[in-house]
Amino acid sequence: MFSPFGPVARIAPHEPDRRGHGATPSAGATMIGRIVSIILLLTLGAPAFAGTLVTLQLKWSHSFQFAGYYAALEKGYYREAGLDVRIEEAMPGVNAIDQVLSGEADFGVGTSDLLRARAAGRPVVVLAVIFQHSPLVMIARKRYADQSLRDIIGKQVMIDPQSSELLAYLKQEGIPLDGITQLQHSFNPQDLIDGHADAISAYATNEVYYLDKAGLSYQIFTPRSAGIDFYGDNLFTSARQIEQHPDRVRAFREASLRGWKYALDHPEEIARLIQSQYRGQHDLDFYRFESRQMLPLIDAGLVEVGYMNPDRWHRIANTYANLGMLPRDPPLTGFLYDPAPKADSTKLRWYLFAVLALMAIIGILAIHFHRVKRRLERSIDTLQTRQTTLSESETALRALIDTTAAGVYVLRGNRFAMVNPALVALSGHAEAEMLAMDFQDLIHPEHRAMVMEYAAARSRGGQVAPRHEFRMLARHGGIRWVELTVERITLSGESASVGTIYDITARKRVEERTKHMARHDELTGLANRSLFADRFKQALASAKRDHYQLGLLYLDLGLDQLKDGDAPLGHAVADSVLKEMARRITECIRDSDTAARMGGDEFAVLLRTIEESRNASAVAEKIRQALGRPMTVAGHRLRISANIGIAIYPEHGVDEMELIRNADSALCRARETGSGNIQMFQYEDQCT
Repeated sequence: MFSPFGPVARIAPHEPDRRGHGATPSAGATMIGRIVSIILLLTLGAPAFAGTLVTLQLKWSHSFQFAGYYAALEKGYYREAGLDVRIEEAMPGVNAIDQVLSGEADFGVGTSDLLRARAAGRPVVVLAVIFQHSPLVMIARKRYADQSLRDIIGKQVMIDPQSSELLAYLKQEGIPLDGITQLQHSFNPQDLIDGHADAISAYATNEVYYLDKAGLSYQIFTPRSAGIDFYGDNLFTSARQIEQHPDRVRAFREASLRGWKYALDHPEEIARLIQSQYRGQHDLDFYRFESRQMLPLIDAGLVEVGYMNPDRWHRIANTYANLGMLPRDPPLTGFLYDPAPKADSTKLRWYLFAVLALMAIIGILAIHFHRVKRRLERSIDTLQTRQTTLSESETALRALIDTTAAGVYVLRGNRFAMVNPALVALSGHAEAEMLAMDFQDLIHPEHRAMVMEYAAARSRGGQVAPRHEFRMLARHGGIRWVELTVERITLSGESASVGTIYDITARKRVEERTKHMARHDELTGLANRSLFADRFKQALASAKRDHYQLGLLYLDLGLDQLKDGDAPLGHAVADSVLKEMARRITECIRDSDTAARMGGDEFAVLLRTIEESRNASAVAEKIRQALGRPMTVAGHRLRISANIGIAIYPEHGVDEMELIRNADSALCRARETGSGNIQMFQYEDQCT
């Protein structure tokens, strides 16, 4: 399967002391350096192995979710550790746990299902956690607005049998596995797009990319919403590997985590590496998308890559136990790797030798330090050193703020005291202009009072949400949706606030598109049944209250008669005809009226207000003539004859169901009369 953070500050190369001290090492400094080197060689000898061949078994095909291992290989971190690493991608049916325990691989990447394997007596050991939050989710085709996970009951679902946390999620939500039709997982999102499956287990970092490109309306259900927050993509090995090759395990883990830190700092470089050297089965934008989606799950800005909390593993075990998937309080002894090296007799001898050597060296150093003490005291200017350190810290902090992708500002009162380049670019104003502005000048008038109250409450330490969304005014009338966080600080003894602004315009557009798709027909763009029903109900309530008439038209285009000789013209031609018919119908009605596609080639038109029934007949005739105009589609010259049935409120009914039934009856009579007919409902109508 497939919180942005700022750049990491790097330590600058050594520069000569600006006061003239240290530009040329003294004889004493040279001697100290040699002595320290000897100590390091004695106590931290290089590993005894070199060029050892080891295999890492991935849990799936090559993608950015394994970026750290590619970086460690490409940058030579494994080679420096004395390892010759082979990275194997998984194929359908390949289980990383089986590969490692059988000896086919030395290391593997697995889910929190490792916990269940350990409880079952399989000696797996977790070395490091990469994803602090698992990306495993369930994605379903969205069919209506208030859809829930329980709506997959009775549906066709592709679920990976190794996704234990999803199985736990289903069980907690009361969804039995025998209540769904399980399909073999193809791990191809196209099956969801094409409707071969109603829901699939997936990674939130991967399959979503192709669903968005296809324009599919979908709903994501995450176990985290039910309190099931598991680790994801755990680096593991076998207990036998640790027992027989402890140095190899330690070296592989350290080199891998070093690779992960590099990959997270250089996502573009590693994305291009994967695309070019690992079969390139996806385009470059996919790997970029995947890297962005992974950041909040890895959470490297708050937690060191590889960190794992034993208490959290116990909570994961208890979650399984509460759902009957593990015994209560399973022992975790030996399940979590201890990176601290275990002392053995050989190393103890080395350390003993080192201690004896160190004692001799200390005597030499004591004599030497006594001679250089006066020289060092004269050369060190404590105040200047502190000032230099402070200046360097401020420079590093400013560099971090200036290079982060998020907008950052500092306010004194409501006036900007500092803005970073990202916020300047987002607002479109020059930095000097912003420093002369109030914060509220950037807020859309409709959101201004709400945002200012939020910012004030956060500055007071009030109990409000950590983030707030609003529309920001950019220069020249531009509007961007942004997400704001605010914290209170003290500057020069005065209260101030610092805020961070993220541009979420793209996400908001996706949300609006999703809302639109839930209420409109995907092919024609007209209202769907749900939206039509809402507007019909509202229009009928208004007509009853204000005592006026409304009209309801039911249309049947009869596209099943479209043929070229004796052969049907096919779905593509029919779809093109339906879109053109929808456009013509829309041109014939007012903005206050509603046209909807009710299904297939049946349409409905709601005339919100009419003075008398002949007004509805006139609109129906206008539509009939518009639909009857010839059209050319895919080389075929076609003419459509639509039948239309009409019902009038209150003459033909006083509620929705009665009016719909009578309009449909009128349509039936129009069909029986022939093609291209309009019929007003009559009470003797009976649909045959």
